[in-house]
Amino acid sequence: MTMTDHQDTVLRGDSGVLLRVDNGTVIAYDSTGLILRLSDKVVDDLRARLGPLNAPGASAEWIAPEVLGDIDAWNVARHGDWYHFDAKLPTYPHPRRFRRPVSGGHIVAEAAGPLMAVLSIGGARRAWAVPGRAAFPAHVVCPADDIGPVGVAGTEAAVATDGLEQAREVTLDTLLADALLANRQREGRALPLIMALCETDCAGSAADLADGIAMANLEQAIANTISAAARLGTSARILAVALDFGAEDVCSDHDTYIAGMRTVMDRIAAKLGADGMHEPVFVMRSDETGARVHEHWHLSVFPGAHKLVFAAPGYAFEFDDNFRPTAQAMAQMAAAEAAAINATLQREPWHCPRVLLAETMAPGQIRVTTDALTPLVLDHGAFGTGADHGFSLGGVEITEIARDPGDDRALILHHGAGAPSTLSYAAGRAGALRDDTGRWALPAILTVGQC
Repeated sequence: MTMTDHQDTVLRGDSGVLLRVDNGTVIAYDSTGLILRLSDKVVDDLRARLGPLNAPGASAEWIAPEVLGDIDAWNVARHGDWYHFDAKLPTYPHPRRFRRPVSGGHIVAEAAGPLMAVLSIGGARRAWAVPGRAAFPAHVVCPADDIGPVGVAGTEAAVATDGLEQAREVTLDTLLADALLANRQREGRALPLIMALCETDCAGSAADLADGIAMANLEQAIANTISAAARLGTSARILAVALDFGAEDVCSDHDTYIAGMRTVMDRIAAKLGADGMHEPVFVMRSDETGARVHEHWHLSVFPGAHKLVFAAPGYAFEFDDNFRPTAQAMAQMAAAEAAAINATLQREPWHCPRVLLAETMAPGQIRVTTDALTPLVLDHGAFGTGADHGFSLGGVEITEIARDPGDDRALILHHGAGAPSTLSYAAGRAGALRDDTGRWALPAILTVGQC
């Protein structure tokens, strides 16, 4: 349609309204031309399309706090696809800096350094969760796939995502992340973002675990960590991978189980190496059912090429009738894993006492040698073990146990009539031997030799 002279004159010299709705003027005009009032959604879309103007490193665009909703926030600025702001959020004792995607989603902490991850793989018990939130909710995150920190439990393939969301329940992995953050906070160190996630399946053997859907999903979790780090403008680091698989293996013999667990570590290390990342700390817990005493003892003493550490024996924690840990036990397990991981990362000596030798030194006496890092303690009454402290000599009565007066890392067992051929400690039951730092000795079954 051709503009009339009158219309042209009006647009050039006057001002007015062409379109008005209930909430105000939509289209107006003045001597310079049309004036359009755009919705917030349209403005946000234009900002996103004008990427270079809001690229990381560009000047911040200061925004009213209302864009974040009803939270106590201030100093809101936009950098690229993120809102950055100060806020006083629940569970945090002091104001901190946070960020949230412009497109919406969960608030996460503004953290220095790489996006870290603590992952785990194993059987269904590892994915056990209880209601609650992380102590550092904006620091403990998982992939934004609406699944949460328990993973997909082997029911389907994990999806690729570069998004993050706060963990909405409490698992061993979120508790581990909280424990690592609490340690750093006590030391006055930076608090990183930590991805916490478990992947499990119904594998019946360690070999199946190494080549099953849980492993494929764990590799996707690693890829998601890298993608999320890139979106944050930082790098990724896998701190630790917990291997929680023992009694679930109902097929493997001693050597096959050990080979399968080594293959699990090999595959994870290879994935990280291919992505240009350092190998993590692998952390395990000796089996609380007693089904894999020999195998876990072997792996603890001969960890192989990987950084493998046993954080604690299973007997040190309380489980229900289905061998699921209580909420208190989960927190204790996480604290033990955090201590083991921290020490290993800092290259400090750390391991639970391991019973290495049992030798007859005189009639009725057996000397038990350990590699405890600090003096041994026979914790009388711990876990209701009684006078034998969790030791057994295969039917031969134990009459007394005491620390070797000449070696505070060894014990002397006195026994009744008989020549025991086997010594076991905490094999399918609780033990009461620890070092003086509180690390409980790992279960063991040994042949009794001669001094």
